[in-house]
Amino acid sequence: MENNDVKEALDNTNFSEVLDKLKDNPEEISKLLSESGAVMTPEMIDQARKYAVGSQGEQIKKEMEKKGINNRTMKQQAQQQKKLHDQLDAKKKGDLKKVILITSAKKLDIKTVHSNIIPEDAKKLVTCDAIEVNCGRLSQGPLYEKKIKVWYDPNNKSRNSRASKILGFDIGGSLLIIMEDGDMIKEQFLTVEKSLEF
Repeated sequence: MENNDVKEALDNTNFSEVLDKLKDNPEEISKLLSESGAVMTPEMIDQARKYAVGSQGEQIKKEMEKKGINNRTMKQQAQQQKKLHDQLDAKKKGDLKKVILITSAKKLDIKTVHSNIIPEDAKKLVTCDAIEVNCGRLSQGPLYEKKIKVWYDPNNKSRNSRASKILGFDIGGSLLIIMEDGDMIKEQFLTVEKSLEF
């Protein structure tokens, strides 16, 4: 939805009808508003704010007062619904776990991914073309018998010497390293990395 669409929607809205529905079912409307907030762009929110402080905002305020709708209560309900929505969203994504990212500049960064959506998070951190492979080379020393997987872009034709040494074959771009159970610990990883030959 563009800014013009927001203006048109606001101009064509019968606020009296909207407020009647708000009064009859405030929880449902608050829930709807909190959920739609997740898909609204910052530009759309900014545009809506501008109209809210203009004549449309005054019109809404007057109509609310006429119908006995408490603005503060409505705002609190919307905040509660947003909090519940965020909690459900976080639960769906799963727990956060620490992972290691070897950047294309060969720098080590500690990152976090959500346990239930690792592929989506990995593709954001590496590239959308990233693939997952097992990395038994890292299952030694302090990481002995740990199941470790890595994500990298097989289409990247550059060469990342640090990432290549870890995998045992040439790759380019970034390398994401994830331990199946638990967090990747930087010190443990560095100990194993030192022992690798390539």
